[in-house]
Amino acid sequence: MGKGLSYAQRMPQNSGYPFVKQGVRVLLEGAAVGGAQLTAVIDAAASDGKLDLAVIDPAKAALLKPGMTITLEYFREGIVYKLRAPVAEPLGPASGPKAYPRVRLGVPLEVKKIQRRRFPRALVGLDVRFDRVEIPEDFDAVSKKAKKQMMTWAEALATKGATAVTETVSGSGLRMRTTLEVAKGEMVFLRLELPDAGINLLGEVVWQGASTPRESPGVSIGVEFKHLVDEGRQAILQFVAGQKYLL
Repeated sequence: MGKGLSYAQRMPQNSGYPFVKQGVRVLLEGAAVGGAQLTAVIDAAASDGKLDLAVIDPAKAALLKPGMTITLEYFREGIVYKLRAPVAEPLGPASGPKAYPRVRLGVPLEVKKIQRRRFPRALVGLDVRFDRVEIPEDFDAVSKKAKKQMMTWAEALATKGATAVTETVSGSGLRMRTTLEVAKGEMVFLRLELPDAGINLLGEVVWQGASTPRESPGVSIGVEFKHLVDEGRQAILQFVAGQKYLL
């Protein structure tokens, strides 16, 4: 494929195309697949616009049939893009220890901006422990009273609460998979285990839906951070900036 050169080398820098090794969300079109979603990584890119995808979930790679049209969602330079392209052909597994299955896409039908996102998202699995909480209306995250309450919630998590694993993390929120069903609008206290240290967070559940991949137990929950102090956001942003796969 184009001597292995990426779009970053052969396409205009403002083209809006994804980079090689970038994580993307794949949306499948058509009633036969029921609006399924999967996660992939750009494995290679050609100067004519064709892309090779390494599919992270091998069980779902079989859903990508030649001739069907799929949509890629990804993040670049503060903007979320959607790229629609036909599936051209299956390929052999990617090189490396994980050897994910691959498919080749044809020339994209369209590439468009869909929104400007304040923070990039990292495609990463981190351990989370969380529980529902009620946050007072006058809650001030930097006050002594609030800090004491945060410590109380943190201590309670040692003996109760649910576990989860993140699917994406950003400076404004996260998506996590858990077996505990939490309703939209509920407030939660979370302990997010970053590699260097854990961080305590408050958030609001803004959506929940089928887990991805669907074969995994539980549901996916979207949490928007609330009352996040500067130190906490900076720790998350530094972590996200160091990740390989961004959406």
